[in-house]
Amino acid sequence: MVSAIIDVYHLEVNREIKHTINWENLKSIRQFFNLKQSDIAGEHITRNLVSLIENNKTPLNEKTARLISDNINTHMEQRHSLARTSLQDIMVPGIFNAKIEADRLIVYLKDNGNDIHFNLDAYLKKA
Repeated sequence: MVSAIIDVYHLEVNREIKHTINWENLKSIRQFFNLKQSDIAGEHITRNLVSLIENNKTPLNEKTARLISDNINTHMEQRHSLARTSLQDIMVPGIFNAKIEADRLIVYLKDNGNDIHFNLDAYLKKA
């Protein structure tokens, strides 16, 4: 009985975390790419739906996230940018931010690769 209650609790907590973080991910990714809600809406999604998702009024499902990801990538291609996003970037908390930090670290290492005093821990604390 206790394990069943704990399982239900974890299911509800995970569902709430996933729902909350998805809309935060979507908004921060859109802002990172300097896109408007109408830019990521595209042909199959309305700007109003994007707004509802970003304001946590309706959940973001996998199909919608995939369409939004494709729309973002289309805009990046039109800008001749190599930047891309994926379904996982939008749906999984932290993935997109981890990619950004990894890219920053790669650039830093390219610029400071010969520095024998480089301290990765110090770099990560500053980030």
